[in-house]
Amino acid sequence: MARGTLSERVERLEFTVQGLEGLPGEVAGLRRDVASLGDRMTGVETQILQLRTEIRAEFSAVRGEFGEKIDENWHRTRALHEHLIEQIKTVVEHRDARASGRKPRKP
Repeated sequence: MARGTLSERVERLEFTVQGLEGLPGEVAGLRRDVASLGDRMTGVETQILQLRTEIRAEFSAVRGEFGEKIDENWHRTRALHEHLIEQIKTVVEHRDARASGRKPRKP
């Protein structure tokens, strides 16, 4: 089963044990690193949540401003439309008055 003499096998075993002696320290170091990463991830998660809240608030503000501008532009457009209708009526009245020989009314 086992290869080599007893002294060779003991040497290999000692070499393997020497390699394993540093293992507890390496595991402890990895645990510290993992714990540190957990803390850092918590910090990043908090920052992402804050950013999401800020972005949501900004989008809501922009949406509100757009809504106000749309309403304002709708009212302006409506006023211009009504003014244009009045202008068209005046032009038509002048044209009709000239065609019939009457004096057009003053706007």
